[in-house]
Order: sequence, then C-alpha cells, then structure tokens
Amino acid sequence: ATSSIKFMTFSFTHEGIANVLLLKHTDGILVEGVMEARQVTKYSQFSRLEYQGVDVVKDGNKQNMHHKVFLIDTLSPECTIITGSMNPSKGGDTRNDENILIIKNDKDLCEAFEEEYERVRAEANS
Repeated sequence: ATSSIKFMTFSFTHEGIANVLLLKHTDGILVEGVMEARQVTKYSQFSRLEYQGVDVVKDGNKQNMHHKVFLIDTLSPECTIITGSMNPSKGGDTRNDENILIIKNDKDLCEAFEEEYERVRAEANS
C-alpha cells in the first residue's frame, strides 16, 4: 500500500504541523485533508497547503465538521490514528488543556476511521 497521511481538522493554524505535512508531500507521500470551512481564515494553513499542491478541501457539513484526526497509512497493517481534543493550532499546542490518543496497528479501527474520512471527503466534494 502507498504511504499516506489523511486528516480531518476543525481549526488548523499550526505552522509546524503544516511544515511536516509539506515535507511528507515533497517526499512523495500522499497527503490530503478536509478542513472545517468556517475555520478557513487568513490564519488557517488551508491556503498554504493548497498552494503547495496538497489535496485539501473545505468540508460540506452545514454545521461543524469537528474532527481532529490524522490517519497515517490507514490501508496498511501498520496504520496509525492520531485523534483527541487538540486542534492543530498554537492554542491547542501551548495553551489549552488537551488530550491526544495515538492508536497503532488496529485494523478494524483504522478501517472505521478511513470509512468516516471517505464519507466526510465525499460530502465535501458534493
């Protein structure tokens, strides 16, 4: 399976996390994501990622797409899910009380998260 990083984020303003995604993209790893449309502001990393060729779209949920999840190699047995309350933002990283859960090698959970990602992505593209 091809290496991939897929993400669904509510607020994504963290330059350092975006830098890592851009480096992975430059290395030929598939990087794509969905961001909450109302959080795509001048502070968001959306335009920067899009400009650099990352396949990023605004969500299609009329309310809030409130996910905070990164899916790494979900189609491989060594998949990793990173999720929790933390937005990839400076506040999430340095000021707020947050939690992050890193789940490795759980095929069933990876499939469930991949299915949700594909649902959210299809809604964004419709």
